[in-house]
Amino acid sequence: MRRLVPVRSLVSLTAGVLLALFLLAPGQTRAKGLPFPECAIELNKGFASVAKAQDKQNAKCVKDAGRGKVGSVEGCISPPNARVTSAQAKNFRSGCYARRPFGATDPAIGNRVAVDKEWALIYPVFGSDPDAAIIDADADGAGAKCQADIIKQVSKCRDAKLKVFNKCMKKGLKGKSPPGLIDSAEDLRDLCLGTGTNPQPDPKGKIQKACVTKLGGKIGDKCATVDKDAAFPGCAGQDLATCVDQLVECLVCGALNAVDDLSRDCDLFDDGLPNGSCDECGNGVPEPWEECDGTDDSACPGACQSDCTCPPPPNDECTAATVISAFPFTDNTYTTKTTVAVDDPLLSCGGHGRSVWYTVTAPGNGTITADTFGSSYDTVLAALTGTCGTFTEVACNDDFSGLQSLISFAVTAGQTVLLEVTSLSGSGGNLILNVVFAP
Repeated sequence: MRRLVPVRSLVSLTAGVLLALFLLAPGQTRAKGLPFPECAIELNKGFASVAKAQDKQNAKCVKDAGRGKVGSVEGCISPPNARVTSAQAKNFRSGCYARRPFGATDPAIGNRVAVDKEWALIYPVFGSDPDAAIIDADADGAGAKCQADIIKQVSKCRDAKLKVFNKCMKKGLKGKSPPGLIDSAEDLRDLCLGTGTNPQPDPKGKIQKACVTKLGGKIGDKCATVDKDAAFPGCAGQDLATCVDQLVECLVCGALNAVDDLSRDCDLFDDGLPNGSCDECGNGVPEPWEECDGTDDSACPGACQSDCTCPPPPNDECTAATVISAFPFTDNTYTTKTTVAVDDPLLSCGGHGRSVWYTVTAPGNGTITADTFGSSYDTVLAALTGTCGTFTEVACNDDFSGLQSLISFAVTAGQTVLLEVTSLSGSGGNLILNVVFAP
C-alpha cells in the first residue's frame, strides 16, 4: 500500500506555517458575501488559484535545489511565498463563509488543503527524504533538468484536473450540458468526478493532453538518459508517467472531497482498482484533507474519530469552560468541530461562529491580556461577565493583527470573567490562546 506522506505528518507541518497563509495585508477588507451558487464557484476557483501558486513555488524550489541555490527543498517550500499568501488572502476576501446547500463553503479549508496537498505530492514522488533525492545539476545536469521539468509538468497535470472540475461545476450549477443540471453534492461528485471505476470526465481532452500526452512527452524527451528510479524514488519500479498521474489523481480526489464535502471513492478514482493505492482515512497517516488519522496524531492525540476528524474540545459549551488557574496560560486546540449554542452572545465586534470558552478569576487587582496569535483561522475574542446565557461584554476584538485578536481589560481581585473565542464566520481551525495577568 502506498503511503502518501511520511510519518512526520502534514498536520504538524501545517501548524507551523498556517498563520502566514491567513493574514490579510493592512487595509484589506472582506467582500460582501456572494449568493449560492456563485459562492461555491468562487471558492473552488480560489482553491485552484492557491494550489497553482503553491505548485509554482514547489517547481521553482526543486529547480533551485538542483542548482544549489537553496539548501533544502523542504526549507524552500515552507513557508509559502508571497504569491501563495496573496492568493490565500484573496480567497478570504471572497466573502464566502456561510453554509451553502453544497459545494465549497469555507475559504480556510481550501487554503489549507491547497498548500498541504502539494507537500503530499513532493514526498511520494521523491520519497521520504526529498533533499536526498534531488540531483546536483553540476554533477548531472540532465538528471537535474529531468526532475525539474517533470515536477513542473506534474503541476500542470494537477492544474488541468482542477480546472476541468471547476468548469464542469460552473456549467452544471447553471444547468448547462455537459454535464447537465447539478443540484446536489451527489450530482457534483458523479458528474464532475465520475463514478466507481470511471475516470474524471474530460469532454475536451484537457486532462488527457496535460497528464498523458505532455507528461509522457516530457519523460521521453527530458529523461531519456536518466535513471528514473533514482531520480524519482517514490515511483521506483513503476512506469513513471502512470505512477505520477495516479498520485495526482489520488490527491485531487481527496482534496476535492475535503473542499466540496464530497464522498468520491479515491481508491477507485486513481487507478480504477480497489487496491488501497490511494490511502484514505484509517491508515494511520494524516492525508492533507484529514484533520487526523491514528491514535497518536498530533492534531488531537488519542481522540481522532473514525471519520478522521477531531472531536469538539471539552470547552465547546459555556457551562464547561476551561478554568484558567495560573499565568501565563496557553491553550492549543482544534475548533473545527465546535458548535454555536443558541445562547452564545452576539458580540459587538462581530463573530457568531464556532466557539470555545474559558473562565478566569483574577488573583488580584490588575490587567488581563489575552490573544489568539498563532491561530490558523479568523478569530474573534471577547471577555464577558455574568453567567452563561446572561452576559455583559467587557472587551471584544477582531483582527488586532491580521486575522488574530487581542483584548486587555482591568480586573479586581476575585472577579470572574468568561473568555469566548469564536470564528468570524468560518469553520474554525487550530486555536492558540495566550492569557497573562499583570498586577
